[in-house]
Amino acid sequence: MITSHQHRLVYAVLLVTTIIVGLLSRSSYVPEHTFFAKYAGDTLWSLAVFWTLAIIAPLTKTQWLLVATLLISLAVELSQLYHAEWIDRIRANKLAALFLGNTFIWSDLACYTAGAFIGAIIDRRLR
Repeated sequence: MITSHQHRLVYAVLLVTTIIVGLLSRSSYVPEHTFFAKYAGDTLWSLAVFWTLAIIAPLTKTQWLLVATLLISLAVELSQLYHAEWIDRIRANKLAALFLGNTFIWSDLACYTAGAFIGAIIDRRLR
């Protein structure tokens, strides 16, 4: 039987890998106007949320991790419709912008959904 500690270790490795690939997708190493550059960051952001939730609650069923990831992703994207001065100041920080985003874009919802489902598929196969 795999322990929750072992699950957390696997999820942590997956999270770090996802973050590295996500940051690379936004770097100068990836040509700016490619499909990967345009959509990978948001997809990987949602995947990172999935792994983070799995680290927090490693024995949670995959479908609940999927639902939670989709709800968090939707909330973050919808929050980008709100533009008060205080939140825009926070979003002006590069690190905060990576977590909160800046501008609502419909295609981001598709990317978040794809990332969440990729996490669920990988999680199912690991279990």
